[in-house]
Amino acid sequence: MAQGMKRLGTPIAALLGVALIALIATSWLINRDALRKAVEAQIRDVTGLELNVAGSIEISVLPASYISFRDVGLKGGGTSAPALQVDVLTANLRLLPLLLQRFEIADLTLLRPRIHVSLKPDGESNWTPFIQTIARTMKPGAENQVSFSEIRIQDGVLDYEDVATRANEKLEDIDLSLAWPSISRSFAATGQFDWRGERVDGSISFSDFVAALS
Repeated sequence: MAQGMKRLGTPIAALLGVALIALIATSWLINRDALRKAVEAQIRDVTGLELNVAGSIEISVLPASYISFRDVGLKGGGTSAPALQVDVLTANLRLLPLLLQRFEIADLTLLRPRIHVSLKPDGESNWTPFIQTIARTMKPGAENQVSFSEIRIQDGVLDYEDVATRANEKLEDIDLSLAWPSISRSFAATGQFDWRGERVDGSISFSDFVAALS
């Protein structure tokens, strides 16, 4: 039994050693400019929002694989003002594709995002192009179907205004986890936020996210 375990352990150890060497080599040989562009393109393809990075960019391969953008503005639909501003946007990367010099986002974390939603008198909002892009991207048979498993929001703020009624609402200290749909079309969000001085626990789910957006 001991000899059998030893024989089994040797190739496993060798495989782990090769993987470690590959990771170290990847950290030295990775094309950081290509990584940044690939991540920005994936975020744009999934959300329809363009990244405007004003701060520094941090890239790590070991021990964790991620790229972080500081002082980020995201906008879409030809608008001049960002619909979403984030202190730190971190894209965690899938490890196996990274070893092959392919850059795929596993999930996103938005630290201290500031979200602005403005409802126009015609019923549309500054987020309408964003919603239309997601619905178009996720339809079965759509080209360049890319996604990531989760979006986490930490310490966020949401400002909402209704232009027609001049109503305003504000949600603060938002901590949410959004289970982003990929193969399945279901969508779920759970978390907490402060609203009018009260801490609120909330959750929402859709069995068919594309139909809900439409």
